[in-house]
Amino acid sequence: MRKVLAVILCLVFVLLTGCSENLLDSSEPAEQEKTLNEKVELLRQFPKGAFAKTVTVPYRTVKSVDISGNLLYLSVYDRYEAIGTDMLVSYDINTCDERVLFELPYNSNYDDCFIQGVQTDGEWLVWEVCSIMSGHFNSIYVMNLESREISIAKEMSDLNSSLPAYCNGKVLWSETDSEESTVFVYDCLREETEKICAVDSIINSLTADSNKAVWYADGEYTVYDFSGGKTKKIKTDAQSVKSLALKGNEIFSACDNRIVITDIESKQTEKIEQIADDLFVTDDYIVGKYSQVTNFYYRNKLTENENLLRYYVEALGTDGNRLVTVTENEGKYANNDGTLIDQLWVHIYDFNKLTEVE
Repeated sequence: MRKVLAVILCLVFVLLTGCSENLLDSSEPAEQEKTLNEKVELLRQFPKGAFAKTVTVPYRTVKSVDISGNLLYLSVYDRYEAIGTDMLVSYDINTCDERVLFELPYNSNYDDCFIQGVQTDGEWLVWEVCSIMSGHFNSIYVMNLESREISIAKEMSDLNSSLPAYCNGKVLWSETDSEESTVFVYDCLREETEKICAVDSIINSLTADSNKAVWYADGEYTVYDFSGGKTKKIKTDAQSVKSLALKGNEIFSACDNRIVITDIESKQTEKIEQIADDLFVTDDYIVGKYSQVTNFYYRNKLTENENLLRYYVEALGTDGNRLVTVTENEGKYANNDGTLIDQLWVHIYDFNKLTEVE
């Protein structure tokens, strides 16, 4: 009798176990679906193997940075009694050769101005001079890096609602009043400006890559094709867009508490639940910067990590699959009285050199 009871209990246990597994499988199918957060590895450290080089630059503060080849282009601070930056320099990471490319005049008209939005492809250099205190004005400059000739794409006038965007010899920006935004494009070679469109809302972010430009306004993206001059609208649930990036056919938006990725062709979206104020996109990585934290999202394979033994990231720039960061001097180099020496660290990372782990 006892043997029979034992066999019956075992059979009941097996049946219950099988039923519970089936119930779990059928009741919560959503939990089995792959989300973007499961496919993307969040790296709070710089990926191991990407580190390429570190150089020190003899400046106190850098507002904006970009890189092309061996040359850094930096908006640097040189006025100890003012806020902001006032020089645009090139710096060779191999020879340490420095050249001042542009300097704000030392007069009352430029006391509150600073240089930002530095962008280059090695052929053209673009930057913005912004004046906040004296009426929210700004202007956009373009330099031919071969001839060193400078042209003004936009005279000092109404403040842009976003930084200018540059790609393939074209500079885009928007000018905004209280209710309307107008998008302009400047051809660096022809030195001509064209009005693309006007919208009845404020454009608070704009970006460009390859032969496309994208801006966000009032719950939708507008995709502009340089080659055909046509626009395409994409509705999105992204709200409070702080920053936009474009790579190939994907739009990257930094919204409240998340990063939204939208495919231009299929209009499908994916989301990463992570806060970011600024976005930078290389060929393989999404780089989100929030406060003092820089997060990396690699969408294909896992990588080994190295500890982030760096400092506060003041500025970032990208070039293909490279990332450049500028970090502050946190007391490593100081005078005898404790005041910091004007010296910043620039770290260059090449994601093509990553050690990949299957």
